[in-house]
Amino acid sequence: MIVEFFGPPGAGKTTLARLLTARLNALGYDTVLWHSSRPTELVPLRGPDRLTRQLAPIRRMRRSVAETLSIVGHPLANAEEIALANRMLKTLPPRGMLTRLREAQYICRMAQAWYHAARLGRITIFDQGLVQELCSLMILSGSAEVTPLVTLLDSVPLAQLSVLVNVSPTLLKRRTIDRLSRLQLIERFFERRNRPDFVPVAYQLRDLLVSNGHPVLCACSVDEISTENSLERIEQEVVRQYRCAQDHDGRAGG
Repeated sequence: MIVEFFGPPGAGKTTLARLLTARLNALGYDTVLWHSSRPTELVPLRGPDRLTRQLAPIRRMRRSVAETLSIVGHPLANAEEIALANRMLKTLPPRGMLTRLREAQYICRMAQAWYHAARLGRITIFDQGLVQELCSLMILSGSAEVTPLVTLLDSVPLAQLSVLVNVSPTLLKRRTIDRLSRLQLIERFFERRNRPDFVPVAYQLRDLLVSNGHPVLCACSVDEISTENSLERIEQEVVRQYRCAQDHDGRAGG
């Protein structure tokens, strides 16, 4: 089972994804997290780990380049991932060659993890998945038409559960400033910046998903209470869907 979070940068997707993974594992469900790593956020600004903080962006870039070269270097083995990236970028082409290359490598890497997770029996949680990338491409391409998005929804693999995370614009701005202050210059290249047009695009995509019969929950992480309430609702839905899938597989096997 795959669960994807989407929403504007700074809304709390990664925080909720990490907490949800820990809760499900504590309940005995084999759950893994695929997250958009920002390693320097986890290292103190000062102290003995300062060198680790300085090297973290280099490790991140090396990982991204290595994974991308591995995919491109084996086009037959990764034909599905490359085809998905081409399809998404052709339908919603970003402005600028550098941006297009960045999105291409990101989609290929994410798709590889996505397809791998789909073949496993465990629960995989993406703090930013393919639905998030659809929102980003809508903005980066400058497209105001809903038709390309509808077209892609018919050809892009969708999670069993999508979770839209959002908070107030004021809190989004404060969180974005705080997060960027913790990133090294190299890492800022990979960072999705907060834009005011992301929220309406995210809600537009949510409405399309719901109209097509795909389960979508809304969540927020403004404080401990809202975070706990959101986690409880998401956890209940994940467990419900996962048990239904297990029961279905059991009946099919029997």
